[in-house]
Amino acid sequence: MIEDQWSVTVDRDGNLSLPGAGVIGAAGMTFLSYNKRSKKNTPATIRTSI
Repeated sequence: MIEDQWSVTVDRDGNLSLPGAGVIGAAGMTFLSYNKRSKKNTPATIRTSI
């Protein structure tokens, strides 16, 4: 397993661009709701920590 850490910013369209995962929509979400959604919908190899 390879672990890495990135600092990303939500763009004007409400998207996050994550290396290896692509673009993930976050418009209209709180940090908590995004974190729950990302843990539910992302493969085990790609997890976010906010």
